[in-house]
Amino acid sequence: MKKQRIIRCLSALLCLCLLAGFAPAAMAYSNVSDWAKSEVAEMEALGLLPDCLLNADLSANITRGEMCKMAVEVYENLMNVEASCASGARYFTDTQEMEINFAFEQGIINGYEDQTFRPNEPLSRQ
Repeated sequence: MKKQRIIRCLSALLCLCLLAGFAPAAMAYSNVSDWAKSEVAEMEALGLLPDCLLNADLSANITRGEMCKMAVEVYENLMNVEASCASGARYFTDTQEMEINFAFEQGIINGYEDQTFRPNEPLSRQ
């Protein structure tokens, strides 16, 4: 039951991220649309933005890897755990990213049938 609640909260926060355009706060980051500034500033204040977005091109689509890292930030804050608790197992042939492995272990993400995650691919709404 607790895990379902966490997954629902995570889903809601990730939807907020989609609406905010995945852009970090205007003060710390560049290229933030005016309509997204307040939501993004709130996400930054809550510590929900991963460092990988600091130098990202915020006018481009977010990648699967960046979104995964953002999901792990949310999960860590909700569960009070660290992604460094990942088992160290290798789940995907194209990435060893700790956050991606941790997200897979927690059931937050899945990969493709060919055992890849494709972290550099743009995130789709699917």
